[in-house]
Amino acid sequence: IISMRGVPSIDESVIEEFAGFFGNLHRAGINIHFCGIMPNVKKMFERSGLAETLGEDRFHYDVIAAVNSL
Repeated sequence: IISMRGVPSIDESVIEEFAGFFGNLHRAGINIHFCGIMPNVKKMFERSGLAETLGEDRFHYDVIAAVNSL
């Protein structure tokens, strides 16, 4: 579970790094979940297609919701 609560914005270079990193984790069978993601950050995930690749069910309002989804 990755808390994005304190992340106000990201750019395309961060999305590219995330895509590579999370792709490696996914191939290793490690599930990634996000919580506390701000709307403009989520929009970048969606615009890049990374939200769809990871799955919308991986994005949660808070850590409690993320833990409950496991």
